[in-house]
Formats: sequence, structure tokens, C-alpha cells
Amino acid sequence: MSTKQLTPATQIALNSLGEPVLLIDGGGYVTNYNATAARLLQLNSDTSWRGHLNDILPEAAALLTTPPPLDLPGELKGWSTTVAFSSDTRLLEIQVLITTTPAQSGAVVSLRDISAEAQAHETLLSAYRELETFNQMSVGRELRMIELKREINALLVAAGEPAKHEIPE
Repeated sequence: MSTKQLTPATQIALNSLGEPVLLIDGGGYVTNYNATAARLLQLNSDTSWRGHLNDILPEAAALLTTPPPLDLPGELKGWSTTVAFSSDTRLLEIQVLITTTPAQSGAVVSLRDISAEAQAHETLLSAYRELETFNQMSVGRELRMIELKREINALLVAAGEPAKHEIPE
């Protein structure tokens, strides 16, 4: 399944995909990839790198030898998982589709950089926690105000004057 073995239509389809995609042979070696994968994984932009998947994505390579959790149509098996990538702060969602037939075995590994979504989630979670803290302080303040109004009303009634504050029940 090297670059020369791909039909022109398959090569065009691979190159036109917006998501990073790697084609893997039955031994776990990269046979082809698109320019998006080259940029993400810092591989040769001419898509000539032919190392083992384990060299660039050990997390994905481990999926090639793990029993697949998903039975898909035909001869396909697959996984989807999210892993931290490398030593930086990127998170990748990795999807692996494997085919094993008498004629051919290999895998398609598609990647999606979900770092932006993860960062947005953390920002939203932080804002939620801040709002929760503000809500707890506001509710506490209101409860204290009701308590003080009751105390003032009790003192006014004890002094023979009418209650001044309405207190919600």
C-alpha cells in the first residue's frame, strides 16, 4: 500500500481530507499519509516518511495489537480514544480502523486535534466554578439579610413598635 500502489483517485481523496490520516500496513508501518498529518506529526511534507506507527504515535500503535472493541461492517474493526500527544499540551482523538482479509491487512488511523475543545472546556468549567462561588456568596448574603430583618422586627415588636420589614417565607 505504498504511495505508488494507491490509485490516483485514492491519493487525491487522501490528500483532500481535512483531518490528519495515516495509512498503515499489516506490520504497523506507515505507508502513506496526507499533508495535514505531516503538519500535525511533524513528518516529511512530501509524505515520504515510512517508519513504524509506534515511532510517532505509540498510543495508536498499541491500539493495533489490542482486541478491537467495535465490530464494524464487513472486515473492519475499530477503536476511538483520546490521548495526550507528545510532551506538549495537545490532545488528539485517535480513531483506528483495521481490516484483515486474506488479500490485505492494514489500518487507517485518523487523528483530530481536540486541544481547542479541551481548552474551551477548561475555560467554561472555570467560569462555572466562579459563578457557583458567586452564587453561594449571594445566597449566603441574602440568608444573612433575612436573619437581620427578623432580628430587627423582633426588637421593634419587643419595643412596642410595629415590624418594619417584610420577610419572605
